[in-house]
Order: sequence, then structure tokens, then C-alpha cells
Amino acid sequence: MTAWLECPDVCDVDHVDEAVRSVEDVIHRSGEAGLTVASFVGNRVTHQLDVYVEVDPLATNPLLRAAHLVVDDEGNEYGYLTPEMGEAWADEIISFASEVRQKCRTARQYNQTVAGDPDPDMDEALRRVRGGAA
Repeated sequence: MTAWLECPDVCDVDHVDEAVRSVEDVIHRSGEAGLTVASFVGNRVTHQLDVYVEVDPLATNPLLRAAHLVVDDEGNEYGYLTPEMGEAWADEIISFASEVRQKCRTARQYNQTVAGDPDPDMDEALRRVRGGAA
């Protein structure tokens, strides 16, 4: 049997293609915003984090009936955030991103000065020694 349910504007789900046993099981969802961490060791994704808007119109919890954010880390647990909680978390992510950039600068500086050769004259001297010209 097919039932007509009008989706809220936030919903991107095609409920016709969704396997649902009853109308009460329909949950409206937006598209996902995702973040992945790909490792150069093993050449694979090691972490995945997705966020989407969700509305569960027949939930007993009024916060789930209202539009809220769901944070999914591809694990067994989900984080449920009110829009206000989501904005506070977004501020933390912005701060975290700034710290990540600082760590990138630190690593890059180390690579350029300690692990690499900071003196271009040393590069020439090394080439001469390796080439037998010194």
C-alpha cells in the first residue's frame, strides 16, 4: 500500500524507494555534509563524520519531532543536536580547524628546517661530494 506524506522542505529522502513498514517509521532527512580523514599509511579513509538535518514527526520526544541535527560517525551511536547545540559545536569545529592549521605549519616548518636542508649552499656542496667533485 502507498500512502501520501508531504515532506518538509528539509527532506531529501525519496520515501517511495525507502523500505518502510508503516507510516510511523518515516523520518525526514536532508542531504549529508561529510568530513573524511584519509591516511597516507594504508591509503584508506580512517574516519568519516556526517551531519544532516532530521525530523521525526511521530517521535515521542518533542526535540526529535522538531528539526535537529544528527551527527553520524559511521559507528553505532548518533549525536542529536538542537540547532543551538549545532551552532556551538560548529564554533568548536572552527577553533579545531585553526589548531589543525597551526599543527600543519609546525610540521611543515620542521620538515623544511630539521628534516630537510635549510641551507641551499649545503645542497650544492652535497651534490659536489656525491658527484666526486669536492
